[in-house]
Amino acid sequence: MSKHSTSALTMRDALYEAPGPKMRAKIRIGTAISLVAVAALIALVLQRFYVTGQLSVHYWYFFTHLSTWKFLLAGFEGTVKVALTAGAIALVLGLALMLGRTSDIKPLQLACRVLTDFFRGVPSLLFIYFFFLVLPQYKIALPSFWMLTLPVALAAAGVLAEIFRAGVNA
Repeated sequence: MSKHSTSALTMRDALYEAPGPKMRAKIRIGTAISLVAVAALIALVLQRFYVTGQLSVHYWYFFTHLSTWKFLLAGFEGTVKVALTAGAIALVLGLALMLGRTSDIKPLQLACRVLTDFFRGVPSLLFIYFFFLVLPQYKIALPSFWMLTLPVALAAAGVLAEIFRAGVNA
């Protein structure tokens, strides 16, 4: 038997049956109908924009300026920096919270559980508002980078702590 005669079993093959000819036909029909519906929706939106004059050149002219693209790319760069930094902080803090939750020390276990539930339960946007509106009232001044990064990291850390804990318990 040659090494090319056996094919590797994929996760999809292990979890799901391969669709038969009737199901493949249904999938193709469903895909075609969905594509037509999405195209019709896009056409409707563009038609409404045209009717209301929102496709006029004076609304879109600023996209021809290099300064506009530099400004947008700077914002994108800042977003990526915040996301990567918040992700790193969330991984470390989530791991620490998970270790505390799985600890045998009851007060530590309780404190980590309360923090995890709090971070998971409060919406990220509310954390961001808190950092931008409440902390300055108490004379706590942080750069805007950290006023975005920390709330996002805290919210993600609560979720990651539960994911890590579930993985450990499994």
